[in-house]
Amino acid sequence: MNTVITVSRKPLGAGNVASNVLLHGCGAINVDASRVGVFQNTEPSGVDRRNAKLAELGYRPGAYQMGAKIPEGPPGRWPANLLLGHKAECVHLGSKQVVSTSGHVAEHHRRNVPMGENGIYGRADMHGTKPTCYVSADGTEVVDAWECVDGCAVAALDVQSGDSKSSGGRIGNKDGGIIYGGGAGLTGDYEAGDPGYGDVGGASRYFKQIGADMNTDIPSDLLDYLSTMITPTHVGGETLTALDIGAVDWASIPDGKYHGVIARGEPTEEQTEHMWRVVKPGAHVLLIAPDERPTGHKGACALEDRGFEIRDAILWVREAGRLHYVPKANTRERNAGCEALAVKRKGAPIYELSEEAAADEELVGSIMEALQAAGVAEDVVESFVESGLAKDLVPNEFKRSFKKRVGGGKYGNVHPCLHPDALVMTPTGHCRISTLKVGDRVYTADGEFHLTTDVSHHPYTSPNLFQIQVLGTNLTTLASDNHPFLIWRPVRTKKGGVTGGTVLWVEAQEMRKGDYTMTPLPATKPFPEVEVLDLKGFEDDPDFWFIFGLYVAEGVAHGSVGASVYPSFSLNVDEQHLVARIRKFFEPRCKVSVYSKNGSEKGIQVVAFDPVVGPLFVELCGKGATKKVLHPMVWNIDRALLGSMFHGHMEGDGGKVRTYWQSKTSSEALSAQLRLVGDALGYRSNHHRYGAKSGSINGRVFKHTSDENHLRFFVGNQDISGRKPSRPLHLDHEGRRYVLSYVKSVTPVPYEGDVWNLSVEGSPTFQTVVGVSHNTVKSREIMVRLLADVPKEALVMDPFMGCYDESTEVLTREGWKFFSDVTDADEILTRATEGHLKYARPEARQAYEYSGEMVQFKSRSTDLLVTPNHNMWVLSHADFNASRPARQVRADMLDQNLYRIPCGGNYESESDLLSREMMYLIGLYVTEGYFDSAGYDDVVICQNKGAKWDEMVANIASLSPRSKGGRRFAVRLSAAEMHFLRENCGTSKYRKFLSPTILKNRHLDALFDAMVLGDGHRTPTGQVQYGTVSPRLADGFQELCLKLGWDSTLIARPPKEAMRDGRLVKGTKPELRVLVRRATSKKIDTHKHVSRVPYEGMVYCLTVPNHTLFVRRNGFTSWCGNSGSTALACLETGHSFIGIEREPDYIEIADARVRYWERAVAGWVSTTIESDVPATTVHEAAVDEGGVFDLFD
Repeated sequence: MNTVITVSRKPLGAGNVASNVLLHGCGAINVDASRVGVFQNTEPSGVDRRNAKLAELGYRPGAYQMGAKIPEGPPGRWPANLLLGHKAECVHLGSKQVVSTSGHVAEHHRRNVPMGENGIYGRADMHGTKPTCYVSADGTEVVDAWECVDGCAVAALDVQSGDSKSSGGRIGNKDGGIIYGGGAGLTGDYEAGDPGYGDVGGASRYFKQIGADMNTDIPSDLLDYLSTMITPTHVGGETLTALDIGAVDWASIPDGKYHGVIARGEPTEEQTEHMWRVVKPGAHVLLIAPDERPTGHKGACALEDRGFEIRDAILWVREAGRLHYVPKANTRERNAGCEALAVKRKGAPIYELSEEAAADEELVGSIMEALQAAGVAEDVVESFVESGLAKDLVPNEFKRSFKKRVGGGKYGNVHPCLHPDALVMTPTGHCRISTLKVGDRVYTADGEFHLTTDVSHHPYTSPNLFQIQVLGTNLTTLASDNHPFLIWRPVRTKKGGVTGGTVLWVEAQEMRKGDYTMTPLPATKPFPEVEVLDLKGFEDDPDFWFIFGLYVAEGVAHGSVGASVYPSFSLNVDEQHLVARIRKFFEPRCKVSVYSKNGSEKGIQVVAFDPVVGPLFVELCGKGATKKVLHPMVWNIDRALLGSMFHGHMEGDGGKVRTYWQSKTSSEALSAQLRLVGDALGYRSNHHRYGAKSGSINGRVFKHTSDENHLRFFVGNQDISGRKPSRPLHLDHEGRRYVLSYVKSVTPVPYEGDVWNLSVEGSPTFQTVVGVSHNTVKSREIMVRLLADVPKEALVMDPFMGCYDESTEVLTREGWKFFSDVTDADEILTRATEGHLKYARPEARQAYEYSGEMVQFKSRSTDLLVTPNHNMWVLSHADFNASRPARQVRADMLDQNLYRIPCGGNYESESDLLSREMMYLIGLYVTEGYFDSAGYDDVVICQNKGAKWDEMVANIASLSPRSKGGRRFAVRLSAAEMHFLRENCGTSKYRKFLSPTILKNRHLDALFDAMVLGDGHRTPTGQVQYGTVSPRLADGFQELCLKLGWDSTLIARPPKEAMRDGRLVKGTKPELRVLVRRATSKKIDTHKHVSRVPYEGMVYCLTVPNHTLFVRRNGFTSWCGNSGSTALACLETGHSFIGIEREPDYIEIADARVRYWERAVAGWVSTTIESDVPATTVHEAAVDEGGVFDLFD
C-alpha cells in the first residue's frame, strides 16, 4: 500500500520565512536533522599529520576521508519525499562493514602531478561536483543492515536496482583544479571540497527507511521522523501528534501553542478550525491519509479550504510491488560498446596489411599463427589478407605492419532509415518518404492510416544500402543495413515444400531470398477521422459506386468547375452492356447522349448531362488520366460498395484473363490505391510500372509522357504444402490477415547521401512498396511504450532538464513569441542535426516560478539566460575541427574553454506562390515603397536616380516599372495583388511586416537583396546592416536571415534628432538595426562569456521532436536545446515517477515543471522529485546557527 502524507503550512505571520522563524520559531523544514543517514567511519583514513596546510584550512582527519570542512558528523543525504517502509517481520541487525569500490589516494601528490600516476584513482576536472567519500583506509565502509522478508518494499527496490556506487568526493586547489578520490595526504594549496558519499548499495539507500511496529500500523519510526522534520529545536518547539483527530480535546489547548501538528485521517471543518487555532503562524501540519483513502485528497482539500498552504506530499511506500526502478545509462555506459557496434556494422574501422607486409609470406604466416593462438575464427584468419581485421583483432606485436584501410574508419549507420525516394503508402497512394511532412498519414501494420509525428533524415554512414525486391512488383525499396521489416520466414523441406514458419522482425541486411514480406489487409474503417463528402444520397447505392469505378477507368469531366460539370465515358462500340448500365443509372434524372469519336471507327463517347453526379465524381477522384486519385473517404465505405467500385473499374480499364483480373492506368497514385483496394477485397495483387513508350497515329510518331502501371488481381490462396513447392498468398497472424510477398533478392547497393525515416502516431510501423517496415520514434513515445508493461501503481525514476528566463523569445511559424504566449497550436522552428530547418508543434510546454542562480551566456553575438541544468546545443573545439555535428550539453557542464554554437540552417521553401520578381518588389515596397494615394493600383518606390535606381528597375523589369517623375518609379498591380500586399506587408512604415506566407516562399535571397539595397548597406568585410523603424519588419528580417543561413543581432538605437528651420526635432520611434554575420557558428569562451547570476521570476521551455529551438534574447538569436519529455510520458500514461537530478539545487526546477503538468493532466498523479543526493521537492534558502532549515519560498 502507498500512503500519502500531505505537507501543509499555516501562512507566515511575519514577512518572509526567515523573519517568521525569528519571530515564531517555525515556518521551515529541519533538513539537517532529517537527512538520510550515512555511517561514519571512526578511524582516520591515512591523513598525513605533517600536512599543516590542511589543518590550517580546518580539515579534520577521521570525520570524512576527504577531510571536508563541515560540521561534526556526516550530514547524510538530502531528505527525499519518498519513504520506504519495512514489513513488521523485517529485523534491523544494526550495521555491517562491507568492501567499497570507491577511489583512494595512495601517496602524497602535488597538484602538478599528472592524474592516473602513483595510485590516484579519478581525474582532474575544472567543473566537477563530485562529493567526498565515507570509506576507510582499508577500503571498507559501514552500512545499515536489515534482514528483510518477502514483500518488503526496501528489499524489492534493491533487487530491481542492483548494487551501485556513489561518487567519491573532491578537493579543489586554488587554481580551480579538482582531484577526485581520497584526498588524504595531498600537499599544496587546496580549497574545501563538497561532502559526499562514495558508498555502495541498492537504490533504497537514497531514501529514509521506516521500521514497522508489530502492534500499530503507524510506526514510531515514522512519527519520530516526521516530528524531527517540522519541530524547531532551537526554541524548544512542540508538535502535537493526533493519530485520532476526534479524540483530541481541542478546547483545552491554548491558541498558538504548537509549532506543528502530525495528524491522521480526514479532518472535519470544525477540526481544521481547531488546528488553525492551536498552531503558530508558519507551523506545518502533516496529515497522514487513512488506509481506506490513501491518496489523502479529501484531507488535503479540507486543510486548503481552511487556508492552509499545501506545500508538498510525502509518499510512504509500505509494501513491495509498488515500485518499479527504471535506471538510465550515464555517458560512459551509453558510449560503452560503440566499438563493438562499429565492428558489427558494415563500414566499421578496418585495418589491412601494408603492401610491403602483404608481400612477406613469412610475416603473413606469423600473423596467422598469432590470430589462431588468440582464438580468432578460422574464416577470419584465412581471409584477413584480403578482408582486413577489426582494430581489436590486430595482434599487438604486429601493429606496425597494419594500416587503416582507405574508406574505412567510419562507424556504421545507427538509425534505421530508407532512401529518400523510397515509396510509402498514404491515403492518396505512394509518396516518396522525403516528401512527407508532419501531419501526413501513412498506412501501418494495423491496417489503418495514422498521423506522421516526425520526419527525420541524416547522412548515411554505412557504405551500402540494401535493395529489396519481391515477387509481384518491379518496384523496390532501398533500406539501411539495420532497417527492420516484418517478415514471415517459412520452414521448407528439401523439395521446397513448406511445413511451417515464423513471423519476425529482421534487419534489411539479414533478410534473405525465400522470406516473405507482409502487407496488412485494410481495417474496416482504416481512416476513422477522414473528411466525409456529401454524396447527395448516393452513399449506399452500389450502382453509383459501379459507375464511379467506370469513371475512374474511362471517365472525363466536361464543362467548367461548378454545377455544369458532366461525366463522360470513353468506350468501345462493342461495350453496349456498359452503355446500357450508364443509361439505367442516369436517365431517370438526366439525358444520356452517345457520340462517335473523331478519327476512330470503334470509339464512342457517352455523356451523362447530370449536374449533380458530375461534380461528385470530380470531388471523389479528380480528372485527367495521370492525375486521378481516390478521395480518402473511399477507404471507409462498405466492402460491398468498394467491390462495386472495383468491378466498375475492371470493366472499364481491365478484364478477366484466365484466373485473374488485370487493368492499366497512367496514374501512379491511383495504381497504388487500387492495389490496396484489391488487398481489402481478398485478392492477391501484382503491380508493375513500365516506362513511357513510343507509338504512332496516322503516321505521326509520339511518345507517352507518363509511365504505365499494370495491375493484376489473383483470386484465392495457395495452401501450404510440405510435399510440393509452395508460395502462399495470405497469412493469418495475431488476428489480422496479411498479404505475403516472396523475397526475390536482397542486394547491397553503394550509397552516399541522406537517409530518411518517420515517427508515426499510434503505431511503430509504416507500409513501404515491398512490405511493412518499422519506424523511428521520439523519446516520449519510446518511454510511453516502455511504460506499457509497467504496473500503473509503480514509481518510475527519471531525470529532468532546464528552462529559459521570461525575456527569451522563440521563433514560430507566426513569428517571434515569448514562451508565455506559445500555444499547442503553434509551429516551432527547429533544426535537425544535419542543419535542415523544419516546423513542429510542441510536444509539451513548461512554465514555473524559479528563484536561484541562472547561467548567463553573454558575448558580442550571444545573449542567453538559462537554468543551470538546461541543455545547450554546442560543438566543442574538437567537434568543430573534425566536422562533427553539434550535441546537447548541460549549461553547468561545459568543461572546456571554447565552444561554438551553430548558426543558420538549410531551409527548403514550402511555397511557389510568388515569383522572384514579385519577391524583389516586396523587398522594395517594405523598405522604400507606398501605395499611390490617387486610387491607382500602383506600388510607388522612392529612390534617387543612379546605380541603386538602375539595379532596382533591372531586377523587376518583367513587372514593367515606369517612372513617376522625380525620384519615384511605380509598378501597376492587379487588385488581387494589391490586396495581397496590404494583407501580408502592411501599409504604414511603422507597422510594415513580412507575413508567414512570404517567408515560406522561394526566392528569399531576392527579398533579402532588395531590403538591403533599400534600407541597408554592406561593409567591406562582407557584413550587412539593415535599418527600420518597424519592430515587426525587424523581426521578419531576422527570420529571413536565419532561413538564408546567417546569424543576426537586433539593436535598438534612440530616435534620431535633426535641425529643421532652426529647430531641433526629435524622432518618436527608435531605429532598429539588424547586424548580419555570414557565419556557420559563433564562439563561446567559458571563461569570458559564461557567468552565474541571481534570478527570480518565471522560466519557460518547450519540448519539440528535434530537441532544438531558435531563440532570441535582447535581440541576440541563437540555437539552443529544449526540455525533455520522459516525465511527460509518465504523466501521459498515468504513472507516478521520481525525477533524478544531479544536484539538490535543481530539485525545485524539476518540481515546478511537474506541478505545472499535473495541472494540465486530468486526475491525481503522484510525483516525487529526487537527486543523486536525494532531496525533497524544496530548496535550501537560509542557514541558521542551529542547523540548516529548508525554506519552501
